[in-house]
Amino acid sequence: MQGDVGIFWVYRGKLIISTVPVAKGVDDGTCINGPDDHLPFWSTVQRQYSVLRRFAYEEIPRGRVLFSKPDQTFYVYMDKVLFTEKIIQTLLRTLHLPPRHTSFQTDLHYTTDPEDLEQLFSS
Repeated sequence: MQGDVGIFWVYRGKLIISTVPVAKGVDDGTCINGPDDHLPFWSTVQRQYSVLRRFAYEEIPRGRVLFSKPDQTFYVYMDKVLFTEKIIQTLLRTLHLPPRHTSFQTDLHYTTDPEDLEQLFSS
């Protein structure tokens, strides 16, 4: 299966990514993930995009792409605000994801909604 795994943000319609081809990802036995996590990689993003220096990493809509080995499917977990046809098509194209083997999901960990964040961190 071909496609990329890793993390991303979308700022003002622009995709900011840190991904690798699935063959070069981190294999935990069940899933293959990219090598980076949002928080540690955020300083790299801020160096590349000075306009983002005033934001915390969780303030910008974000997501992650994993590859599930058992069902041979890419899972894109992302903030619910990113569920637009334009963003989905951009992710499919940019990350070389096969549409028939890609599932888009929401995940509370990737929310930018203040109420959802409060719920997440108060649990």
